[in-house]
This record gives sequence, C-alpha cells and structure tokens, in this order.
Amino acid sequence: MPHSIECDFNSHTLYVTDRSNHRIMSYPLIGNVLGTLIAGGNGGGLNRNQLSLPVAFHIDSLSNSLIIANTGGHNILRWVIGASNWTLIVGNSSGFPGNTSTELQSPTDVTLDPMGNIYVSDYNNHRIQFFLRDQSIGKTIVGITSISDNSSTVLNRPISLKLDNQLNLYIVDHYNNRVQKFVRY
Repeated sequence: MPHSIECDFNSHTLYVTDRSNHRIMSYPLIGNVLGTLIAGGNGGGLNRNQLSLPVAFHIDSLSNSLIIANTGGHNILRWVIGASNWTLIVGNSSGFPGNTSTELQSPTDVTLDPMGNIYVSDYNNHRIQFFLRDQSIGKTIVGITSISDNSSTVLNRPISLKLDNQLNLYIVDHYNNRVQKFVRY
C-alpha cells in the first residue's frame, strides 16, 4: 500500500513508501517505469535489513540516503541508497514505543532543515520532537508529551510536517482536523 512519495529532481527519481510491504521503492521519472527496491523488502521486522510499516521519509542528498519514519519500529532510520541495511538515528532498535526524550511512539513523518537537524511528528505522543544534528536526545517543540487537546499549542496525533524556506513549521494535526503553522523554532 503506497503511503508517501518524494521526488529527487537531481537524479530524476520518484521514491514511494510501500508501507504494507515494509519497503521503499524507486521509479525513474524518465524512461522505463519498472521499480527498484531501495530499502527493506525483507518482510516486516526489526532486523537491520527490514523495515516495519515505513510511512514517510526525507531524501538527504548530502549523504545519498533516505531518513525513514519507521512507524512500526518506533524509530527514525538512515538507509543509504544502495546499502543493504539501515543505521539508527532516533529511537531504539528494539521496536518498543516510549515517551522519553530519546524515544518515539509511532513516528509518522520526518524532515531535516539545512543544518541537518531533525524534526519528527511523534504521532501517538502528540508532539513534534526536534533533534540537533547527530544527537539522539530530543526536545519537544510543539505539543505536550502524551497529552492531546485542541488548543493552539497542543496537538492530537500530528501526522505530517513540512518546513518552508524560512524554517517555519507546518503540521497536519490529524485528529484536530487542522494544519498549524509555527514560526521558526
């Protein structure tokens, strides 16, 4: 079941998460339309060559990799394009959810800013976590951990996020049926 797509215009490639098949595929924008397995594809699981319900990713062209919101594994992974396994960025590799500053519970989106800092929509913790580049201890920048509400500073299952070119953060606040904008963090 396809869930999200990203386009790398430099390589003329479309990447697609195939959530139910626990993989990410790539398709050329020009020419042949056959897909190529990029990440996962070894059944759902927690082994380093598997993904567990990947729903979103960010293309990191500087490292030639995908930063993956591995929802079922409750973590964020880096899968270098062409590699056969991932490295852990945020969360734990055991597959257990959590709500501390180093844990996630069903992350549904991830993005990087130009400095390499990571923003994660931590769906079941009702928060957006911010991780400085190369750091595994996060800070909640929007929402309150494990508390949902419809006030302007609290989220109810944030499902997606994007940064604009001024680093303002846009969040799809799923259960509150709204999109919120937060001025640069």
